[in-house]
Amino acid sequence: LHGKAKKIEKKYKRQSQVIRRELKKLAEYEKENCQNIDLPAGCFGRLMEELLVYKEDMWEPTLRKVGFFLGKFIYIMDAYDDLEKDMEKGSYNPLKYLYESYGEDKEGYEKEVYDILLMMMAEASGAFEMLACVKEAELLRNIIYSGVWSKYNKLKKERQEIKENHD
Repeated sequence: LHGKAKKIEKKYKRQSQVIRRELKKLAEYEKENCQNIDLPAGCFGRLMEELLVYKEDMWEPTLRKVGFFLGKFIYIMDAYDDLEKDMEKGSYNPLKYLYESYGEDKEGYEKEVYDILLMMMAEASGAFEMLACVKEAELLRNIIYSGVWSKYNKLKKERQEIKENHD
């Protein structure tokens, strides 16, 4: 894979440089145990925005906005999904402090995470609607408005079932 990676890096120099820079910054946040979710999520957002900008043209600012907020959503959703496992293992998770700050009010934590995720997708979908998508527009809308939430809804259902079984 090393040879293929080098070819891709050479072909997509701008994207490769940004990906490398943001992954390095993300690793620094993890090493520092950064609990400001916006900082590491921003790294992943910048990484994703660069992937969406395949060509620097009039659509670049809008594609960057879609990619940035979609990337932040993905990062936060992953942290939300992994929180319990990361806490058990003592692994880094930028939602740990937020979770612990709610003490026994886990519904407050859940609502705040949902609100953050909702805000990320509101920004991404708002920018998406400004694009002149013709091909596969409905498929893309389905992903943005519904598909990205399938993991969240599955987790909520599983956690609700666990809670009901313990009560």
